[in-house]
Amino acid sequence: TVIGEEPPADAAFSEGCGSPDPGHGPFRRELEVEGELRSYLVRFPGSYREDYPYPLIFALHGAGGDGPEIREYAEIEAASRARAIYVYPDAVAEPGEFSRWRVGPDSPDLDFLEAIRVELSTTQCVDEARTFVLGFSSGGTMANAYACFTDRVRAFASIGGGPPVGVCAGPVAAFVGHDLHDPVVPISAGEQTRDTWRAINGCSEASRPSTPGPCESFDCEGAPLTWCVDDRIEELAHTWPSWAADAIWDFFESS
Repeated sequence: TVIGEEPPADAAFSEGCGSPDPGHGPFRRELEVEGELRSYLVRFPGSYREDYPYPLIFALHGAGGDGPEIREYAEIEAASRARAIYVYPDAVAEPGEFSRWRVGPDSPDLDFLEAIRVELSTTQCVDEARTFVLGFSSGGTMANAYACFTDRVRAFASIGGGPPVGVCAGPVAAFVGHDLHDPVVPISAGEQTRDTWRAINGCSEASRPSTPGPCESFDCEGAPLTWCVDDRIEELAHTWPSWAADAIWDFFESS
């Protein structure tokens, strides 16, 4: 997916191709979805061309967070050298509770993410064959859900999250990371996520080492699967790993 003179051979030009440069941003935008006014941050590449279909990357924050927060710590823009359109949506905070994603198959948050995808695809030049999703904690679980219950996601990455609950649409390239000592979302949730996608993607039981060091990959018939187990001190175990952004972008590019 390296941006050059020509787009990838399998790129799918969206309706919005031909639209003028929107400026770089980041821009705060709002959408009404099922009667709820929802918000998200969007950042466009500095190299924006109206005739080039850009990958669309969603980054989903953890419980109690928001879009600007994950934009800071996920560092996916730096890892990808600003060669995509980046979306940082905000989850809903119920009265008296932290903001968190609603992750079931009938979740209104699925409709929210899809509404963003449609809006950007119709107003800017998006590669509809390359929608990627990454998330941390509650956002990691939501990334699983969006990949599972739609057919729009080419690859996703979940760090410190849990598995999808329900019947998935089919294989999706999956990058799953978890810390061995996570005190908030236990390692068993990450292992369940790995095993869920290993079954969906038709992967082998055995794995082989891959980069970065905490990671291993499986041989899969349907779509690739990478599993990473970090091993940090307990106080830092439920945080975004320093190696994650580069590893996730490499995985997205190769998917």
